Amino acid sequence: MASIGADDIRNYYVGTKFQFTYYFRSRRFIGLLIFSILITILILFLDLHYDYSALKAENSAAFLYNYLSNGIIAYFAILAAFFGGDMISMDLGTSTAFYTLVQPIKRSVLYLGRYTAAFLSTLAFVSILYIGAIAGSLYLYRTVSALILPSFGFALLYMLALISFATLFSAIFKTPSIGLVVSILFLILVYPAIQGIISALAGINPWMFVTYAGEMIYLVFSKNYVVYSVTNTQFAYLYTFNPTGDEAILIMIGYIIVFSLVSMIVFTKKEIKG
Repeated sequence: MASIGADDIRNYYVGTKFQFTYYFRSRRFIGLLIFSILITILILFLDLHYDYSALKAENSAAFLYNYLSNGIIAYFAILAAFFGGDMISMDLGTSTAFYTLVQPIKRSVLYLGRYTAAFLSTLAFVSILYIGAIAGSLYLYRTVSALILPSFGFALLYMLALISFATLFSAIFKTPSIGLVVSILFLILVYPAIQGIISALAGINPWMFVTYAGEMIYLVFSKNYVVYSVTNTQFAYLYTFNPTGDEAILIMIGYIIVFSLVSMIVFTKKEIKG
């Protein structure tokens, strides 16, 4: 079993710092930063302008539930795809491999450094979303539900799971843009569509989909949400599944471990060709 030495720790730190600096100075980071601020302001404006009276009659937890359930799964998917979808292929699919991958640094250490940088980058955007949530709650109720802390924890864990998933496509495809696009398609279109079909129509618990676990980010604000129910309509039975907190944690940790290991192995074994 390979041991971790002082050089590995130093290389991990340098790799993380270099990759985060690369992200921070990129047009992608600036563009997503502007996009995230505008989206946060837009959501707050729409909620406060059109639903002010209704929200005023509610409480902080109800406001945060509505705020965070507005397309947050798609928003997180975009972040993960942009920072994880080309994390590996940026080397394997370009000429930079002949410089970066011949350095005296283990690819596994390089992967972990980049993974950390990707997470730290997305953390900034997730924090913007939650700052907006806190601001809206304080404006309406002069208080913030304590449940925002576990919600933020679920959001960070979900982000790690999505990045792990996106890096797999980055490891499979050599072209960075393909890994990015496929990640977005899977997390925004394919996963939600299949999840909806097998859960609502087939009555199968969609625990195998990380997007299912991500719903816990806003479900945590609801005390009595339905975990499982069956509705008998005129045409068919419709099933409803919602994750519990423990179930969501296990699913997300499973995604982090499995997809990170697979991506790391693929990255380590791939050869440089050119």
